[in-house]
Amino acid sequence: MASTTDIQTRFLIISDTHGQEFPHELKPQVGVDVAIHCGDITQSSTLEEFKTGLRLLGDINAPLKLIISGNHEFSLDTPIFKKRISEVSGNITAEDIKKGFGDFGEARQLFETAKSKGIVFLDEGIYHFNLQNGASLTVYASPHTPSMSALDEGAFQYDKEQDHSRQWPVEPNVDIIITHGPPKGIFDRALDSDDKMKSIGSASLFAAIFQSRPKMHCFGHVHRAWGAKLVTWRNVAVDRPSHLNAIDNEASHVVETLDSLLSTPFDSALDAVRKRRKLERFLSRRCCTVEDMPKAGEQTLFINAAIEGDECQPMHLPWVATIGLPAR
Repeated sequence: MASTTDIQTRFLIISDTHGQEFPHELKPQVGVDVAIHCGDITQSSTLEEFKTGLRLLGDINAPLKLIISGNHEFSLDTPIFKKRISEVSGNITAEDIKKGFGDFGEARQLFETAKSKGIVFLDEGIYHFNLQNGASLTVYASPHTPSMSALDEGAFQYDKEQDHSRQWPVEPNVDIIITHGPPKGIFDRALDSDDKMKSIGSASLFAAIFQSRPKMHCFGHVHRAWGAKLVTWRNVAVDRPSHLNAIDNEASHVVETLDSLLSTPFDSALDAVRKRRKLERFLSRRCCTVEDMPKAGEQTLFINAAIEGDECQPMHLPWVATIGLPAR
């Protein structure tokens, strides 16, 4: 529960738009205090895709719009950008590369220009914002994700075998954590190379979240794991915190997932109707709304906001959540 002196602050959260804009019938109309994009604003890291993504953000009704990189934005990660160029073969020329991706730093400059529209690009770190609604917001942001394999080297990725020793410099007073990838065990199940479902989130990130207990953690990366969950933390000391020993499951609940909205052949006729009506209600709002506000220090609202879908649901809905923040 928010303090009586806290200011209720509305957030719109999206991720993984991959060079797409919202079609007219799904373009968010709701006004919010802060919009957040959790990375993969592009598919191939081209300048045109960045411009498309910035138009998408510019159309959102929010005075402040925060965005981080994802693993697809290699032209924002200069060492990876240089490595990709060194590996180019065939008839692709330096001029072709410059035309598509720009010079080193050119994509980042697009975000500098977009500051006039309230768009702020965040590298890894702690950030403080004084919001127009009178609230103070402290954010930890990080684009880093564990790589799926040695051959899967995207932007801002690290060897998954080193995840256990990775440090996430999160401060205890952080209100919101924004990462591209999920923590281990929270909306992080994806198909591996053998077409088997596997948890690909970061265990070290989960531990950092357990220690800092922010009001909200938003991310994307795993498209099929779109969803939201209000987690209540166990009030115990844990040496190696994980989703298995740190969460009070009886006091936690899932808000929505794709499975709770999309019908399957195994649903009863009644369940199929309920799901369809619920989805139609959210589609009419052009967003999925979280009604619960997390209790500071006791609960964290986890949101996987990946927008890109599949043939069953080509585009997932944005999330809208309200968080109590201290007055500035």
